[in-house]
Amino acid sequence: APYLATSVTEFWRRWHMTLSRFLRDYVYISLGGNRKGRVRTHLNLMLTMLLGGLWHGANWSFLVWGGLHGAFLILHKLWTGTRLAAWLGERTGVPRLVWHAVALAVTFHCVCLAWCF
Repeated sequence: APYLATSVTEFWRRWHMTLSRFLRDYVYISLGGNRKGRVRTHLNLMLTMLLGGLWHGANWSFLVWGGLHGAFLILHKLWTGTRLAAWLGERTGVPRLVWHAVALAVTFHCVCLAWCF
């Protein structure tokens, strides 16, 4: 159930599993993965998703789709590394179910936005 994912990273683990593994194993890791610093990791993510877009079709709309998914993955990586994310998750007193619902709604809308292209 990929549309029940609470992050774009989780969405890609649930959606099109064979393509996701292929892109991870043969493109992302070949580019250096996350072993060469934060900026290079983000560049590798974006290049991988742009190539995934081209795999779906040689059209600008597919490149935009891949670019959006790359940007969403990078934003998720940046967000999970912040102190604010940890603070919001632990100390606000908001029930975990509320945070789960918010994450699910944000992820769903990001994925649907990308589908527009």
